[in-house]
Amino acid sequence: MDLLDKVLQSLEVIDSAIATFEFAAPWGFKVEFVLKDFVYLFMPVAGRCHLFVQGVDPVLLEVGDVGIVVGRDHRFVSDPHAAARPFLQAWRDQRLPDLGPRIERAAPLRFTWPRGMWHEACTDRMITAALLVQDVVQNPVLEALPPIIKLSGQALSACPWPHVLAGFVNSEQDPRPGYNALALLMTRLVLLALIREHVVQEGAVRASWMRGMGDRAIGHALVLMHDRFSEPWSLASLAKASGLSRTVFAQRFAALVGQSPMAYLTSVRLHAAAQELRLGASVADAADAAGYRSEAAFRMAFVKQFRATPLRYAKSTR
Repeated sequence: MDLLDKVLQSLEVIDSAIATFEFAAPWGFKVEFVLKDFVYLFMPVAGRCHLFVQGVDPVLLEVGDVGIVVGRDHRFVSDPHAAARPFLQAWRDQRLPDLGPRIERAAPLRFTWPRGMWHEACTDRMITAALLVQDVVQNPVLEALPPIIKLSGQALSACPWPHVLAGFVNSEQDPRPGYNALALLMTRLVLLALIREHVVQEGAVRASWMRGMGDRAIGHALVLMHDRFSEPWSLASLAKASGLSRTVFAQRFAALVGQSPMAYLTSVRLHAAAQELRLGASVADAADAAGYRSEAAFRMAFVKQFRATPLRYAKSTR
């Protein structure tokens, strides 16, 4: 069983906005007060872009590269010394729509700076996407990623999906019905493909399921947790299935994954239950599907994880 496949499938994109940015240098923008459930993609198709996230080394993106910012305030500028103005205000000044699952779009958006700039004056052009992702705070995929990721054009030479996204943007310039549905699928596909490339190429950089899946015994336990989470696992049964003693298993799991085996299993179960609730299941059915035999115990664990009762969570996400 492929663990990376399992955890990528747990990542849900609720809404996305694809846009083309066209700039005349010098230019610079800052995106502030970013919630943890937002992911931003930057893909230069002409010129370059510098990405800055506080506490992280800056990243230079050139044509062919892709940058990903995960749930952080950030700046994107034409050069490291360019002044950065609030992006959201400039976006709204051009009467462009906000991000949200009820926002309808009929084509990729276009943001230019200065506003009304002639196409011939463009020095830097990017295809971008902003994605609203379900439960990033608890999601084991994005939780394990660095705040900013650069995938170079050379590293992406065998990955076709950025080119597919560019082709999609070029083919959808004229408003057409059905665009929203296709754009949502496209951005999720591209995001998952890029995360996969990052994991495969860079490997694990800190305690997380990424490191765990590189260990044969712990990786096997992780697969069991994701694939058969509803079974009545205990520390002893997981250790036995992994071929380790309880003590060695618990210590190695915590060292690699960053939390205890049972805490990780609880998180996997609750995420599965949350997905059932979003799909319309009753609280009792969601608890049963996640392996809980006591609905009261399920409610207590769910509130601790999501800070909302299962019923309130279901209503809010729907």
